[in-house]
Amino acid sequence: MQHKPGWFLALTVMFLMTACSQERPLTVAMHPWLGYQSMPLAQQEGWISRDRVTLIHTKSSTFSMQKMSSGEVDAAALTLDEAIQLRSQGADVSVILIFDISSGADVVLARFEMEKLIAQSEITIGIESNALGTLMFAKFIEISGLDRSKFRIINVTADQHESFWKQKGADMLITYEPMASALIKKGAIRVTDTRSMADAVFDVLVVRNDVMKSMDSALLHLLQGHFKALQHIHGNRNDAYYRLAALTGMSKTEVSEFYNGMILPNLDYNVELAAGSPGRLQDYSERLGQLLKREGFLVSHDTSGLVKSEYLTRLMRRE
Repeated sequence: MQHKPGWFLALTVMFLMTACSQERPLTVAMHPWLGYQSMPLAQQEGWISRDRVTLIHTKSSTFSMQKMSSGEVDAAALTLDEAIQLRSQGADVSVILIFDISSGADVVLARFEMEKLIAQSEITIGIESNALGTLMFAKFIEISGLDRSKFRIINVTADQHESFWKQKGADMLITYEPMASALIKKGAIRVTDTRSMADAVFDVLVVRNDVMKSMDSALLHLLQGHFKALQHIHGNRNDAYYRLAALTGMSKTEVSEFYNGMILPNLDYNVELAAGSPGRLQDYSERLGQLLKREGFLVSHDTSGLVKSEYLTRLMRRE
């Protein structure tokens, strides 16, 4: 029997160990929301490797959530309320990053001044039938003090906002930038927005807990790339807006209008919001889950341990 030389066996073992330790690419679902475009921007600039992270582009958050529920992807860019909704549906997920906080980008529009609308026997309002739409309407009712029984609610998906507004019977609409600014230019009135709804809407990275160990280094790599892109957006705004406009098909003006209504938390602010027992974001997620249940959107909710700050704090220690 012929024996293989020792160096050959050692090389084979090293190859097998390397192959076993290599990760498949992390898969991340994202829909065309400008707040998530730090990831494509980072890939374009080489700050996130395509060999380590695969971005799966979907039409809407609904499709991203479906891919998370079915296990087709490892992570998804969603709103915090959508993360809570996933949990309520039985998905074992956690939030590890805050992309942005809406500070005016989510808007309640009206066709006439509120005094005229209130005088009507019924107010027709267009709302997307999801957790975010439910949250925005509940916050609006809370701020305005109006009787919700006065409202006739029409389910209007994001791609139908403009066509809904053209209808004569449409009195109000809950929408977001850049659609809000486009409709305001056509005569719509801004009634209120998320500037008056403290910490209402967070966009976050949601990750399946069962892949965190195997995707550990890829997740850290993704977060590093995101913050690198964020530094570019903050530090070289003109160039960043040009690149983001090219990525999204929007104009630079639309990109600028969008970011005027957003807070983009850097690493320090992310840690400030996520860390603690419970941290501010965890505490808010518990209150948000209760609100969504009270509004009838969720039958039950479990937000315990939803927010994990470990990846953020590990990045902080590296700096």
